[in-house]
Amino acid sequence: MLATQSYTPTEEDRSYKGWKHLIPFRKRSKNPKTLPLTSAGPLSYVTGFWLSGLIFHSNKSNLTKTDLYNTPWRDSAACNLERFEKIWDEEVSKHGKANCSVVRAVCKLIRSRLIISAILIVLLSACAVVGPAYFLQTLLKLNADPDASTGIKILYIVALAIWTNFSTQVQLVTFTTTNVAAVRVRGGVFSAVFKKILYQKIQSKSAGELINLCAADGQRLYWAVMNGIFVFGSMMGAILGGTYSVYLLGPWGASGFVLVLVALPLPQPGVCR
Repeated sequence: MLATQSYTPTEEDRSYKGWKHLIPFRKRSKNPKTLPLTSAGPLSYVTGFWLSGLIFHSNKSNLTKTDLYNTPWRDSAACNLERFEKIWDEEVSKHGKANCSVVRAVCKLIRSRLIISAILIVLLSACAVVGPAYFLQTLLKLNADPDASTGIKILYIVALAIWTNFSTQVQLVTFTTTNVAAVRVRGGVFSAVFKKILYQKIQSKSAGELINLCAADGQRLYWAVMNGIFVFGSMMGAILGGTYSVYLLGPWGASGFVLVLVALPLPQPGVCR
């Protein structure tokens, strides 16, 4: 997506609300450079259909910057810089300069999307456990039973396929929601840092070094927000999976789960150097 420079938000930009993605049928923007995600309905948002135009175009020819969409005003650095500075001023006035926290301010900046992503990742972890635990187990029992009807087996196969597809859609929604949050954090926080640098007299560092510092650390912060929620999800999946293994296998399941946790931090020969 292209960055917005000296951009005055339109009424369409200001009227954007996240909850409007729940509206089944939405009117698309007349501007061809507007990101389709901003006007995506629930079906388009969940399935990623809003990206279909860009995907089809990339299959025909190589993408260039002119083919990309403009960054929505709500996701731009200017908008999120203003929001982050306001949140940071409140943080400093409430906790003081000694006790203020950047992490707490970042969480406030993306609070709604963070909560939604956490709920979705818990749901995704539950899907990863419930699918094999119930559907596959029941299907194996039916397959071993010679008296079970073929219709019931087909029904469970269809149910497993629907459940797997549902899990995939939840993962896609989580990725999209977290990606938007990460873009906002990167733009808002490091625009504030860069703005602060411009007002400081730093003799030991060149302008290029400072810009590279902001760009590199900004990308690290982006990946921290993107992957942080999935780390939380992996913990939930481990807890749910471990609980089910203990329920299914008893002490052997618990010992196996502990061995996996112990082996994870150890270096793996031939995998990483």
